[in-house]
Amino acid sequence: LEKDKKMRPYKSDDEVASYEKEWDEKLLGIIRKYRFEPVGYDPIISFWYAKELEVNNLKILLSAKLNNLAIETMRSYQRSLYRSLI
Repeated sequence: LEKDKKMRPYKSDDEVASYEKEWDEKLLGIIRKYRFEPVGYDPIISFWYAKELEVNNLKILLSAKLNNLAIETMRSYQRSLYRSLI
């Protein structure tokens, strides 16, 4: 039982999903700064990370759809987009 607590510190899958979403939002906030930089390799790297985040977002939404989750639940799992205005 003690070994199980070490391997899974979160009590539910919703806590894990919110933790991952929080980190994705932080990364997105960092890479959005470089979206309009004209010089250097920072915009290229930020675009690459943005594409990785969008692929992960699609994977999450498709697996939620395949598992017949409610639309409200799927919206709670959805990440922000790189090209959004905020």
